[in-house]
Amino acid sequence: KNFEDITLPVIKNFKGTLIKKMGDGLLAVFKHPLNAVLASLSIQKKIAEYNEFKLDEERFHARIGLNTGLVIRKDNDIYGDVVNVASRMETSANPGDILLTQSTYEEIKNYIQCTKLGNIQVKGKKEPIPAYSAEKVIVDINSLLKRGAVSGQTEMKSSTNDPITRLKESVFTPKYTIPPNLTEGRQVAENLEQIFYDLTGAIEEIARDYHEEYVFKKYLQSKWEELLSLF
Repeated sequence: KNFEDITLPVIKNFKGTLIKKMGDGLLAVFKHPLNAVLASLSIQKKIAEYNEFKLDEERFHARIGLNTGLVIRKDNDIYGDVVNVASRMETSANPGDILLTQSTYEEIKNYIQCTKLGNIQVKGKKEPIPAYSAEKVIVDINSLLKRGAVSGQTEMKSSTNDPITRLKESVFTPKYTIPPNLTEGRQVAENLEQIFYDLTGAIEEIARDYHEEYVFKKYLQSKWEELLSLF
């Protein structure tokens, strides 16, 4: 295994998108901060497990920097201050660490244990910026996804301002399943299945954000079920 063997499947699993490879590093974007932090924790854990029984010369470590905000997309790349700050956070991190900006921390603080590192000076910023280190998950994410948006004893409103709601939306994958006992019109159904999957892929490319993508995917899922009822 190498760095990409570990990181790329994790990024994909948490609905991240690889933007580009940069030497021995990667630039990726995620649907929202909780996805990014969960992926980062998983990557660091897998790297630690890989290194455990390796010789010193075979080991490697990763520094991860995360930031949250709007970016400029152009020619399959992303630009802007948000990207630049994320890069500075990465270079400021120690090997094995995950550094977060304030904006990322605010989105995930109810679900991830973090250590406040104080303010750090980053290139391109006149004033030092707050930095946090992500340590571990402090809630059962899978349980929350099944039950709904709940944090501790407090039930949170179902809205796109809630990280768990957004996580649920971002991991939603429509399933265009054809019943195995469908014989009459099966070829038509298979053709429609491919069209629906193609539409899903197109939505992932053009949706402005995770919520818009979710709405369109849910719409396609409902239309698929309506179509199947006609066979």
